[in-house]
Amino acid sequence: MVSEKPRLSDTELLAKAVEAARAGDKPEARRLLNEAAQVNPKNEKVWLWRASLAITPQVASTYLQHVLRINPANPTAKAWLERLSAPKSGTRPAITPMAGPPSIPAGGPPPAAVVPAVAPAASMKVSNRSLTPPPQLPASFECPVCQRVTQFKPERCSGCGSMLRLSIEKIWSNEGVSEKELHGAITRIKAKAGWESDYDANRTLGLIHLNLTDTGGALPYLLAAKRLRANDEEVSAAALRLMTRPLVLVVDDSLTIRTMVAKTFEHNGLRTKCCASGFDALNLIREEIPKLVMLDVSMPLMDGYQVCKMIKSMKETKGVPVVMLSGNDGFFDKVKGRVAGASDYLTKPFKPEAALRAIRKYVSE
Repeated sequence: MVSEKPRLSDTELLAKAVEAARAGDKPEARRLLNEAAQVNPKNEKVWLWRASLAITPQVASTYLQHVLRINPANPTAKAWLERLSAPKSGTRPAITPMAGPPSIPAGGPPPAAVVPAVAPAASMKVSNRSLTPPPQLPASFECPVCQRVTQFKPERCSGCGSMLRLSIEKIWSNEGVSEKELHGAITRIKAKAGWESDYDANRTLGLIHLNLTDTGGALPYLLAAKRLRANDEEVSAAALRLMTRPLVLVVDDSLTIRTMVAKTFEHNGLRTKCCASGFDALNLIREEIPKLVMLDVSMPLMDGYQVCKMIKSMKETKGVPVVMLSGNDGFFDKVKGRVAGASDYLTKPFKPEAALRAIRKYVSE
C-alpha cells in the first residue's frame, strides 16, 4: 500500500510559490498560493502575495480586503488599497508600485502591487523587467472552483476542467476534471465562516459535486441555494431534475468499485450516494431512504451481512432491496446473504452492465 504524501504547510507552499514566481511560472505560483490559503486561510503573507500576482486590480482588491478582515491594522494592505482606489483621470486603474512603501518583515510580500518574480528576501535579486505588471484585462471572471482568472466566463474552466453552468447533460459528458482541484475547492469553501447560509458557496458546492459525478452529494447544496435565492431558475431546474431521480446507495470500501458503479448509475438516470463503511451507510439511510442498496460483504468493523440485517430490521427500510457484492461465488455465501435479507447477489469483479441489470430488476426509473 502506497503511503499518502505528507501535506505541505502554508509557509512551505508560500516558499514554493515564491520560487515559481521567480522562475516566471506565475500560474503555478498562483496555484500554490491558492493551496496555501486553503491550508491556512489566516496567513496574511499568503493573501498579500496573491494580491501581488493578481491579474486585475479588482481581484487584487478582493485579496487585500481579505487581509484586512484577518488583521484590520495591516499597514501594507491599507496603503495598497488606498493606492488602488485613488482616482486617476483618463486612465484605467492599474497595479503599480507605491511610493514610499511601509517596511515589511523579511520574507514578506513586496509592498507594491506589482507582480513579483522573486521572493523579497535580500539574498534574491531581480531585474526591473521582472517587476513589470502584466497587461490589464478590460473585464475578468474568476472560476468559483479553482479561482483561475480569465477575461470572460467560459463554459468549461481550462484550469480545473469543471463545467461552470448547471447543465447536467454537459457536465456528465465532460471528461478530464481535476479531482484534486475540486476536492481542494470543497475544503476552501467550507473553511469560510457562514458558508452554510451563503448562496454562492452552496451553488458552487453543488456544481463541484456534479462535476465529480456525485448527484447525491450535489442535491443538498442545490436545494440550499434554491432556498437562499428562489428566483434562480437554473438552480431550481437542476435541483428538480435530481430530486426526480431514484436514489441508490453504494456501500463498498473499494474506491474503484464505488466510482465505477456510481458513474454507471449516474449516466443511466439514477442518483447515487456512496460511502465506505456500514456505519456511514446506516447514517445516510436515516437521512434519505434509497430505492436500493448495493452493499459490499467484506468491510471492516461491520460486514455487509450485519448491515443488511439492520436495514431489514427497521420499519422504514425493511422493504428496500439490497444487492450484496462479494468476491466469493460460493453457495454458502449466497445463502447467508438471503438469510440476512438480501434480494440479490453480485460476484466481483463485475462489469457495469451487470450492475445495471441487477438494479433494473428492483428500481423503475
